[in-house]
Amino acid sequence: MTGEPVDSTVRDLTISQLSRGFRMANLVIVLVTLLGLALPSLLSNAAVYHSFAVQVVVFTAQVLVAVIAGLLIRHERLGTVTRWFLLFVSVATYLVATTGVPASHQVAQETDWSFGVIGWLGMLLLLDRTVLGAVLLLSGVNVFAAGYLIAIGEDVLRFAVGAILVLGFQLAFAAAAGTLRRFAASASTAVRDAQRLRTAQAVADQVQSDRRARYTGLAETTVPLLTDLATGRTDLTDERTRARYAVEAARMRRLFAETDEVPDPLVHELKACVDVAERNGVAVHMDTWGEHPVPPVEIRRTLIEPVMRTLAVISGTTARVTVLGSGNAVTVSVVTEGVVAEEVTDSTAADAPVTVRTTTTDGMIWVEATWWT
Repeated sequence: MTGEPVDSTVRDLTISQLSRGFRMANLVIVLVTLLGLALPSLLSNAAVYHSFAVQVVVFTAQVLVAVIAGLLIRHERLGTVTRWFLLFVSVATYLVATTGVPASHQVAQETDWSFGVIGWLGMLLLLDRTVLGAVLLLSGVNVFAAGYLIAIGEDVLRFAVGAILVLGFQLAFAAAAGTLRRFAASASTAVRDAQRLRTAQAVADQVQSDRRARYTGLAETTVPLLTDLATGRTDLTDERTRARYAVEAARMRRLFAETDEVPDPLVHELKACVDVAERNGVAVHMDTWGEHPVPPVEIRRTLIEPVMRTLAVISGTTARVTVLGSGNAVTVSVVTEGVVAEEVTDSTAADAPVTVRTTTTDGMIWVEATWWT
């Protein structure tokens, strides 16, 4: 009952629930780094940059990226296109900010405020999808920074001191994210197994309940007949006695048909009763007209019962069964000639909105059961 698509959904939901708090912590780190470390550095070194205005624009853009990503993560609406766009903006603004710092104030100095931010922004946007991708981004940023320093003739060793400190924290965070994903996968497996157990138990309970209900019905009608037959108290020469057995045979066939998975249970169960009549030599023509909803099992039993009884006990050789659907009703009827060994009376079921009508005229019998939806 539980298929792979459901398992995949459970896994994705579990990972999402467990990782959202971790990602929000990542967002807090980004904002603290931007506002608590990068902003003071930016303001205190305004005169150093090639263009302070450009640095302010870049800083503002990175703050907006963090805020937008945080809001989308909070509401679990960070889509693929948005994710890659925000990542592109983050990397582009980092490159602009870094290249806007004079060579004499490069990475090892506090003037390059963006170096400590880009890694955290990248992990905010990538860690929930791919830990490896986040690590590759961190590696790429550091490789670019080292290459840029070499290109402008600066000392790479000075860069390495600051880079190791920043990268160490970021890699530890990425490792924790990877551990969380593995834990989430284990948790999703546990959730899936628990769901399977609950589903299996619910199915077993429902099957047991259905069997008990069917047995209760048979215990009141079929079992006494079988008991009489076994003890020899039954007079099979009596027409009404044979009719009772014929009705119970049809009822059992209908009960067996109830367990089948079919698009139209009403027609399927009715065909089971028709089959019993045909085995008894009655030629039955069955038609369906109009669309009709699928009635609940109790309603189907009440609808089929009068038609089933008529088919089981008629003395004629032909019958016509019709299922008619309309906007607010479903009608099951049988028309045949001859007489019935058991009388089918008009009624309205007390526990279901089903009306039964019987008409006899000129040797024809018309029994109709209608369910008003």
